[in-house]
This record gives sequence, structure tokens and C-alpha cells, in this order.
Amino acid sequence: MNEVIVNCYYKRGSHANIITIKENGVIDVVEPVDNPHTVDGFNCILSDVSDTIKATFNAEHNNFFWRFTNSKNEIALIKSGAIHRSKNFITNELEPGLSVATHRGYSCQGYNYGYKITGTIINYGSDGEPVLDIKSLKPLSRMMATNAIDAAYLQEKGKRLAENLPKHNWTEEQYNRGYGCETTRDVTFNIKEE
Repeated sequence: MNEVIVNCYYKRGSHANIITIKENGVIDVVEPVDNPHTVDGFNCILSDVSDTIKATFNAEHNNFFWRFTNSKNEIALIKSGAIHRSKNFITNELEPGLSVATHRGYSCQGYNYGYKITGTIINYGSDGEPVLDIKSLKPLSRMMATNAIDAAYLQEKGKRLAENLPKHNWTEEQYNRGYGCETTRDVTFNIKEE
């Protein structure tokens, strides 16, 4: 069966959601009793469940950022110490370091290349993006064409799911239902008050 069941236990004295991924598509949520049975409370629970499912089954290594560029030689510039600071295109001023992204979404913003990078955050740009200290930059991958980034991600995701789903006896359909539950509501939701 490919059903996903979310059992929500309202418990006195609890201060935060405690979410446990069980076998066969079952998720237990211990919720503070003072959280009312509201649409907002329901949405928050499903959002937390979705995040927990991703972290459990499809955890990306979140200790890196994405950098998108039109310069094919940018990694070489970083390694040689010749990289320049990013320009904030809203203010037309230089950032204190190199702007990066926390996700792959910028791959469709007209950039030709992208790569994984790490470094020390020293500021945030006008879009809320992290700005890394130039001296701390460490590229973590090769330069990739942006159209290859999503294909590489999907391949990595498939490997992670193939490894992690059997550990909890979940199917890929259960993963998709649970991960997408915040928007699709395609789960059975049981409320159990204690």
C-alpha cells in the first residue's frame, strides 16, 4: 500500500513539534497542546512533516552553496586569488564578497554555468542571498553547464532515495506523497489528543 498516515498527538508540556518517521508510510507528530486545531496549525504541521521527510530520505549535503556565473573560468579565478567581489545590481554597488545561492533555482536565471562552493558568510545581499568572504572560498565541484545541474541533482536524488527508503520500508510513491503533502494534502491525517 502507498498510503501516508500522519498521526498527530497533542501533548501537554511539549514545547515543539517532534516528528518521527516510522515504517510503511507512517509519521508520528507530537504537537504542543496550546497549538489550536486551525488551518494555519495544520499547514505548519504538514510543512514540518514535508521538511522532515526530505531530511530523512533525500538529505542533500547542506554544507555548501551554489554559485551561478557566465564566466567559464571563475573557479580558476578563485584558486588564483583573482576573483572579484559580486556586484549588487539593485544598488549598483559592490558586495563585500561573492554572492551565492542556497538552492539550484538560479540555474534558470540566464546563467551559463554553476558549481558548488563553500565559504564564510560575511553579509547578505539585497535578495537575501549569502555573501561569502573572498578569502574563504572553496569550490566543491567542477564547473557545470546549468542545464546539466538539474540532471545531476535528479541522479543524486535517485541514489539517495534508493539507499534511504528501504531503511524505513517506504515506497517512492509514499515519499512523493509525504514530501508533497504541504501542497497536495494527499495524506491521511489522524488527530489523537492525550
